[in-house]
Amino acid sequence: MFTGGKICLNFVTPQRTFHGQSAGICVTIMRNYKEQGIVLHTVKYGESGLVVYLLTRGRGRATYMVGGVRSAQGRGNKGAYFQPMFPVEFEGIEVPGAEMHRMRDLRAAFALRSVPFDPHKSAIAMFMAEALYRLVREVEPNAPLYDFVDGSIRALDAMEAGVANFHLWFLVRLSALLGFCPGNEYIDGGGSTFPRGCSRAARRCTG
Repeated sequence: MFTGGKICLNFVTPQRTFHGQSAGICVTIMRNYKEQGIVLHTVKYGESGLVVYLLTRGRGRATYMVGGVRSAQGRGNKGAYFQPMFPVEFEGIEVPGAEMHRMRDLRAAFALRSVPFDPHKSAIAMFMAEALYRLVREVEPNAPLYDFVDGSIRALDAMEAGVANFHLWFLVRLSALLGFCPGNEYIDGGGSTFPRGCSRAARRCTG
């Protein structure tokens, strides 16, 4: 492709990023990397694209542009991978100067056997994904948080009964990882105090 008398080339190479000019040739080298993530939120972009927000193992919360998700001919539809809390593996492509990365070679990190088909579990997964999308903003790796979220969706998928309060358990455990877990010093007839999150006798909580 010729632009302003210069030849512009694009390269993808592992583990390196290079951007510059040499002998009248504009060269942009994009770095690719392997990554795992859990889908938090999606926004439609154009006729067939998506902006996808993920909680990733190596990059914290990250945003990706994905093209060709909704095929007009019904072939090659990747939309099923981008349901709330779905675990995915992919090859990411970092473009210098771009706010969003791109992805290719997308596949499921592990198969969810019941969450996509059980309406109660699907609703809980949507709640979990929305809570994470609203609460997690950090773009640095957080291995304990990722392992907890990954283990939580696996546990929900494996449960055969007692899922009604799973989202409450998830929120309490998540709050501990985010640094504001309520205390466990329950007092019968008492109440909670903020910001400490402790339980106190009722007469000390009034006024």
